Order: sequence, then structure tokens, then C-alpha cells
Amino acid sequence: MNVSELRSNRIERRIELTLLALFGVLFAYALAVWLRAIPGDGGRRPLGFVCLTGALLLQPIAALVRARSRTAFWTLLLVSTGLLALSFAIVAS
Repeated sequence: MNVSELRSNRIERRIELTLLALFGVLFAYALAVWLRAIPGDGGRRPLGFVCLTGALLLQPIAALVRARSRTAFWTLLLVSTGLLALSFAIVAS
């Protein structure tokens, strides 16, 4: 690997970790709203929001494990897609 590839890999990893942190906070908030741990309006479909943020959270995790295990990568993407479809079904109902 040359220097530019190493720098690019470092930048990609930093972006993936940043997205993981942001989506983790968003997922924790959605879960707290769904469990009514945060006072106030829980929204129309809080479970749909939990599923949506869970799907978003799995995306950077899948990107981080891609180099170690292709099976885990594809499994996480499949679960993420399932959660995304479930969130749309919940919101549409």
C-alpha cells in the first residue's frame, strides 16, 4: 500500500466511526422515546423510528467488519434492509 491508500483508509475508518457514533446516539434517543424514558410526545410511530435508526446503525458496523468477515458484512446488510422495510411498514400502517 502506498501513502495515499493508507491515508484514504484512515479517512474512511474515521468517517465510519463518526457515523457509528452519530447513529448510536440517534438510536439511543429513539429507544428512550419508545420506552417513554424521555417525557413528552413519543411521536406517531416510535417503534418505526427505532427500526429505522437500528437499520442506520447497522450500516457503519457492516462497513467496519467488511475486511474481517464477508459473511458478517452481508448478514448485517441483510438485517439492516429488513429493519428498514419493517420501519416503512410500521409507518405506512
